[in-house]
Amino acid sequence: MQPNSANHESSEMEQVSVQSDMLISDLINGFRRFWWIYLVITALCALITLIPHGGYVPQYQADATFTVSILTETAGTSDVGRKDSFYDNDAAEQLSTLFPYIVQSDLLRGYIGEYLGTDDFSGEISASSVAGTNLFTLTVTDSDPENAKRVLEATIHSYPYVAQYILGATKLEMIDEPSVADVPINPISHKRTAMRGALKGVIISAALLLLYALTRRTIRRPDDIKTILNRECLTAIPLVQLKKRKNTNTVASLISIENPHIGTPFLESIRSLRIRVVNDMREHDDHILLLTSTLPSEGKTTLSSNLADTLARSGNRVILVDGDLRRQCIKQSLGITEESPSPADVLSRKIPLGKALCPSSHPNLKLLAGDGPVKNYRDTIHSDEFIAFLRELRKYADYVIIDTPPCDALSDAVSLARAADCALYIIRQDYAKYPHILNGLRELEISGIRLCGTVLNGTRSGLTGYAHGYGYGYGGYHANRYGRYGYGERRSPGLLRRRSDSRTEDSE
Repeated sequence: MQPNSANHESSEMEQVSVQSDMLISDLINGFRRFWWIYLVITALCALITLIPHGGYVPQYQADATFTVSILTETAGTSDVGRKDSFYDNDAAEQLSTLFPYIVQSDLLRGYIGEYLGTDDFSGEISASSVAGTNLFTLTVTDSDPENAKRVLEATIHSYPYVAQYILGATKLEMIDEPSVADVPINPISHKRTAMRGALKGVIISAALLLLYALTRRTIRRPDDIKTILNRECLTAIPLVQLKKRKNTNTVASLISIENPHIGTPFLESIRSLRIRVVNDMREHDDHILLLTSTLPSEGKTTLSSNLADTLARSGNRVILVDGDLRRQCIKQSLGITEESPSPADVLSRKIPLGKALCPSSHPNLKLLAGDGPVKNYRDTIHSDEFIAFLRELRKYADYVIIDTPPCDALSDAVSLARAADCALYIIRQDYAKYPHILNGLRELEISGIRLCGTVLNGTRSGLTGYAHGYGYGYGGYHANRYGRYGYGERRSPGLLRRRSDSRTEDSE
């Protein structure tokens, strides 16, 4: 039991590690993708924080410090009494307790209003004392520094009249005379305020970025295909990024197994895919394979051409059909520029198949592909005659590969599935949301075609656990624009050169 428990804990730790790596990757990708939005949010928060200060009102304080003594009447040598001031600790404690209440009393405000000649005067009056002493400070706060000084003078003048009802006669001895303030007590710092607003923007942006990372519902690993989609992943194809070259009319500009600059991980992944597809098709006696995906720009055209190429180099006769009559681009993926009729042209013009097939760099691989959009492509794709024509191609090749449009955006792939024996579903890593992938798979299931497996395409190190470091570079198709049809792996057309015999694929 202990080994099983240890293995379970190790598996859980590995799962947590993978999920942490995926979250970090999502945060990084989210920042790279939406950094300009976060910048705008931060700038707006800084600006909004400054807006309320358009109604900024400065406040000024006038204050005075003085001592308060209690007056007592004593008898003198003459018949006239004399008032003396005295101060002791008890008196100081009593003054310290009562002074603030006297200052805030309505009675004092009445005397102040009488002194000023108006009951409606502004200014906030406060008082403070030094414990254990008879030292006090009166403060008046107002938006008008002159008015603050007048109210303070009125308070000092009126205080003894109020205090005599509570403390008896008192005497104020001024230490610091009141003066007009020239600097507000609440100076505004636009820079500091803007920085506080920007900090709020950063916090909001961080929260949005975290929400984006936590709500990603895409396929990252082959295990996701099994657990989420309940489908088999035949292989993972690593991402390939080629350097831009001035001369695009060479094989070096293509993502192809014939490109000497393509790394070994990609070549091995294509070879592994070929072996597994061939074994599956032989087991079910299938000859026509359909490739599709959920969304545009998932790499199915590139994989179709490379799979057909490696099948041909392993000794099989292969026909590669461009089933995307809306936007034919299979020839571009192989660097072929010669004009040739499309599958629809062969059917409508009664062109012999032998003349319609376009040669490639390998004699075993022929293409049935045109050079542009086909008129009335919708009627052609959905016609029974066209489907029957595609099924007849099995007589002329060991394997027929049909590259089709994405099945979640269009119904073309579902219609063309009637001509195929089995389908291979391409899933680009961290691209289409899996609800859309499931919808595309359901569309294929409705056609009744058998799914031989899926391919996780364009994998990057850190998201799958593999350390390939290669991958495809795709176009800028946005996932929120499913309805727009204008996709594809854009490749520069060029003349494809044959690789030397040393680079030729070995047969199975």
